[in-house]
Amino acid sequence: MSPSELAVLAKSVRDYDRLVALKPTRVKNDIASDVNLRKGNLQLNLSRFKTRMRTSDSQVIEVKINNGGKTSKVFGRVTEVKGKSAQVSLKSGVVQGGRISVSTLGKDDPTNSEMERTDVVLTCLQKANSLFTESFTTWIFLGRRFPTSPSTTRPSVCFPGTRQLNDSQDPRREAYPVKRQLRSCVSCPGSPWYWKDNRDRS
Repeated sequence: MSPSELAVLAKSVRDYDRLVALKPTRVKNDIASDVNLRKGNLQLNLSRFKTRMRTSDSQVIEVKINNGGKTSKVFGRVTEVKGKSAQVSLKSGVVQGGRISVSTLGKDDPTNSEMERTDVVLTCLQKANSLFTESFTTWIFLGRRFPTSPSTTRPSVCFPGTRQLNDSQDPRREAYPVKRQLRSCVSCPGSPWYWKDNRDRS
């Protein structure tokens, strides 16, 4: 691979690392007041899409219970998500009456586009794709212009003037307006005899 191609891949990796570094490690989840505890599983209803929960092996759910000025914490993991509802399996502790707040600890897992970026970089290093051989992508990443195509000229139409039109073509020619009439000409498919008769009637 050329140094310019390696520079493009290196920049892509650096940009990805910077985006991952910007991901928060703690997000407070907005939940509704109706919280249910069933067999060690906490049933939550999320009230905001931006702070929704996801099933992840790298994230931990922190549940804070404020009861009479005393705060206790319980940790768990998201085991199931259906729309706005989420189920959290608690590791230890018991959630009793009180005000509950939920937070997600840890960064989000890579998105589909982030995983696709990684696959593209790996296949480029293995020379298993055609990213740097396509003219469109090389123009974007490497600044190489598209190859200029040879100039083409419109072929002229040569129709001998001595050739006579047949019976079907002649009425159609007569139906067109003359050049001195400054109006648009619309070609309508159909029998030329039909249009000739209608023109004569008008």
